[in-house]
Amino acid sequence: MFSYEFQRLDFSTDQAEMSVVLKSTSDDTLLAESYTPDRYGSITLWDLDTEINAYIGDAPYASFTLTVDSALMATIKVLRSSVAYNLPAADFCASHFLTSWEGVRRTSVGRYECLSFYADSVAAVTAAVVWMTSAGAVRETVTVRAADYSAGSVVMVDVSPSKFVRAGRTLAGYRIICGGRSVNYRVDYPAIEAEPSMIFRNRFHVWETVHFEGSMSSEPAYTREAAWINGQYVNYDIEEVKSFTARTAPMPLGAEGLIEDLARSKRVHILDSTGAARDLVTVTDVDAKATNDINALNVFSVTYRLADRVTAKSFIESSARIFDNSFDNSYE
Repeated sequence: MFSYEFQRLDFSTDQAEMSVVLKSTSDDTLLAESYTPDRYGSITLWDLDTEINAYIGDAPYASFTLTVDSALMATIKVLRSSVAYNLPAADFCASHFLTSWEGVRRTSVGRYECLSFYADSVAAVTAAVVWMTSAGAVRETVTVRAADYSAGSVVMVDVSPSKFVRAGRTLAGYRIICGGRSVNYRVDYPAIEAEPSMIFRNRFHVWETVHFEGSMSSEPAYTREAAWINGQYVNYDIEEVKSFTARTAPMPLGAEGLIEDLARSKRVHILDSTGAARDLVTVTDVDAKATNDINALNVFSVTYRLADRVTAKSFIESSARIFDNSFDNSYE
């Protein structure tokens, strides 16, 4: 089950009282109460999903037992999801990766990409890869992850384009396949620089990446405390908060789910090309507005600050980058 399915649980009984006990499989008690049914013999419990999500914590899932009147009713594996779906969790997990966007994803060599899935059964993760050569297209199937994991677990797979780079070939794209799940990646040339790339916990509480290819702006704000000291009016305390606004390139309709997940996430990091999560950031504003207008270009933005007390950071070896510095000056 998905965790949001515990927003409401309905029971019926012909007894004057009914006891309900919800425990984790490690025997931690989340609920142990007795309830009196209404005149129709019905009992409704609300908002158990908040207790379950709090208990699961940073993990994407946990298992629980539900006992009614001392009889074990079910042992339930609960996957976190902050968004409701029209499919049962078992059907969803059998045919989908744990992501909001399974359309064609754009990427570039040098970027880190990852996908996660709930393994209801064990199967190898493969990639159907397309390269371009002087002789034309070359297609091969490459094993990305062997079937070396356990069923009933959440598996994260590195699907970065660097895994499919081959000498003498130009990587055009690839399709990641695991059982009935699949996601397509298209590789851009030349590589488009992202500023920044982020990795965050998505709606399923697994790691997801997003790359901001649009313009970037910064806005420092200062709070000053001043007073007369020794006959001079001076600032005795200055607090700086430097905020950044990153924008995406135009994204397909449906991809806004990635940005909505980023807006919900409590764990967001700046990502480097190796897949390492660097600075923790705090998202302060998100523009995820999308439209299905045929002429629309859906561009999204995220405003954030470093989570550290010192929010201004300088990188000695890097230089300022002009966005879209591609104008041809040959004939000026």
